[in-house]
Amino acid sequence: MNDLNFHSPFKLDRAIKISIYWLLSVAMIPVSLGAQSNYAKELKLHRNQVKKEHLKDPRSPLQKSDLQKLKYFSANEDFVIEAQYEPMVKSDSVIMPTSSGKLKYFVKAARVSFDVDGARYQLFLYKPASAAEGHRSLFLPFYDLTNGTETYGGGRYMDLEAPDSGKTILKLDFNKSYNPWCAYSDGFNCPIPPEDNRLTLSVWAGEKMYKGKRRGGSKSSNKK
Repeated sequence: MNDLNFHSPFKLDRAIKISIYWLLSVAMIPVSLGAQSNYAKELKLHRNQVKKEHLKDPRSPLQKSDLQKLKYFSANEDFVIEAQYEPMVKSDSVIMPTSSGKLKYFVKAARVSFDVDGARYQLFLYKPASAAEGHRSLFLPFYDLTNGTETYGGGRYMDLEAPDSGKTILKLDFNKSYNPWCAYSDGFNCPIPPEDNRLTLSVWAGEKMYKGKRRGGSKSSNKK
């Protein structure tokens, strides 16, 4: 009687469903983790390259002993965003004050718009005023709600490249946002992000606040 009851159609059907659900769940885990791992690996390579460039560039204030003090948020693909890209019809000249009080001159080149958690945001992208015709490198200085607590109080930067003519999507990877050199040292003229580029959300991605030894200028001037 017990054997027949164990193999009843209801219990057998339920056991099959549980088994299939369990197999599908296990099968999906490595795929999901693998995708995240691949992005995290790519981001780690990028950050290692940034550290190498700090050492190679004599203008950078960071020395080898400082690199271990560079801290970052973990890879966060929620902040890899496909934004709507809109070149400015009229390229207005913009004067940005810097941390030292000097002025730097830019051209407002484009606007990007994107959604985060159902809210719409926009940022402006800039080119140096002296940039030649066809210059595609774009400068994105921005503030967000983490400044002064988890990230540098003077905002962070991103370096981007304009999409091909006619393209309307630009990928913003905030995981690659970085601190201006003024976060590490005095003696630099770091552009202060315009009020138009103040985000009213917390960007938990990219470089965190630097808590290492504060330097007094370029690497060459800091050599002992």
